[in-house]
Amino acid sequence: MPSPSERLFFQRRFPLRLAWPVSVLLLFAFVTAATSQDSKPKEAEGPGFENLRVLPSDISQQDLMDIMRFDFVGGLGVRCSHCHVGEEGQSLSQYDLASDDKPAKRKAREMLRMVEAINGVHLAGLDDRAEPAVRVSCETCHRGQTQPRMIQEVIHHTVIQDGVEAGVERFRELREEYYGSHTFDFGRTALTAFARTLIAEQRRAEAIRILELNIELYPDYWYTYRMLFELVMEENPERARRELERAIGLAPEGSVAWLRRSLEEFLAGSE
Repeated sequence: MPSPSERLFFQRRFPLRLAWPVSVLLLFAFVTAATSQDSKPKEAEGPGFENLRVLPSDISQQDLMDIMRFDFVGGLGVRCSHCHVGEEGQSLSQYDLASDDKPAKRKAREMLRMVEAINGVHLAGLDDRAEPAVRVSCETCHRGQTQPRMIQEVIHHTVIQDGVEAGVERFRELREEYYGSHTFDFGRTALTAFARTLIAEQRRAEAIRILELNIELYPDYWYTYRMLFELVMEENPERARRELERAIGLAPEGSVAWLRRSLEEFLAGSE
């Protein structure tokens, strides 16, 4: 029998949401057993699901559908065949839903156990919790992608494998596809944070190119110019001065004095 914390996690917990497309409503990824194709409601004959390892054995069809629809379809952006043995275009009655052959299904079980532990044990044990209580879900980390990677990680891999220009192009492609969604952060600090990673790896030329891309996207973000100043001050003092002056002209009032001191020290050292 499921523990009280398991029942808490798998209870109906979804607020009213916008209607999903028909193709999404048909996708019950991670259903761990074959379901009847009869028109008679499942609750009237008992759930009848097989090979349930994490989900409660008495879970209703509606609760199971909600978990598949919102946690997996919405959270990871996957379809039935991602976890289950079957082919796209087949009826679910032709899937071997009870099979554990696919690694993704076994991983999904561990992810469900992890989420249950976070919500039911770790967060539940905190004092002075917010009301309503903060809870995590698959979507908290995955944000509509199968691997919960930040944009910096995705671009970093491309830069290391194929060079910085390939990384720039990859960033543009992802921004075109995902801008406005919650999958990736395309805000003005995303690329400056990535540039810091490249600087730590002694990839200064790559960092400069990434900062130049950020200026293209966010020309009014002063801190990008401040970082460029640091990177080019030894090899190109004239450019360094220009970048720092741009930063001074755009910076908030609280940072201007600091930037001016940096410029004065730089000019004094260049004499």
